[in-house]
Amino acid sequence: MVLNKKSIILFLFLFKVLFIIAQVKPPKVYGGIGFYLAPDLEGSGYADFTAGIEVFSYKFIAPEIEVSYFIGGIETLTETDENGYDSKIFDKAFNATIVSITPKLFFWEGEGLRLVVIPKYSFADITVRAKVTGITDFYAKTEAFYESKRQLNFWSFGAGIEGELNNEKIHIGGYLIYTGFDVSKGIKEFELGGFNVSRFATKTLGINIRVMYSFW
Repeated sequence: MVLNKKSIILFLFLFKVLFIIAQVKPPKVYGGIGFYLAPDLEGSGYADFTAGIEVFSYKFIAPEIEVSYFIGGIETLTETDENGYDSKIFDKAFNATIVSITPKLFFWEGEGLRLVVIPKYSFADITVRAKVTGITDFYAKTEAFYESKRQLNFWSFGAGIEGELNNEKIHIGGYLIYTGFDVSKGIKEFELGGFNVSRFATKTLGINIRVMYSFW
């Protein structure tokens, strides 16, 4: 059999493809929880719950797609009348459904561990809710509910370490994250009865822990 130039090029190309496939690590699904510091909010922060997939891992890149749910209490405030009695109570909270993509880069890997850097771009649907309780002179109560929805795109940046957990299929990761999530863009909609709602800082640092499972 005589190999011509085209056959040799095709053979080398297929060999390269097979070589790359052999180095590609299989997908991982994961779930995680996180907490972000925000002193202006009730509880001094807010939480997130995440599920996603690491599509593959090859050399220094491991792209991910994930869905997160953010939730937090904003504050409870009381407005008084001219006599100093409570006249209105404001309870405000938020939640957000977020879809994110990231290339997830790692620069060192060995002995079941790897250091990762996570530049993440997110698409968020934010809902801010407020309940206003009015109090009369006889302490009778009336309630009104308000809702504001916003869409927001933002960047987050994280760094952390991932490692095997006594099983090649199960991994655990811990990360320090700076998020560009800004719930104040929904909160500022609420100016109820002349009561101005201040801006709240939710662009902040947080921590996230996740457990990952490899398909094979």
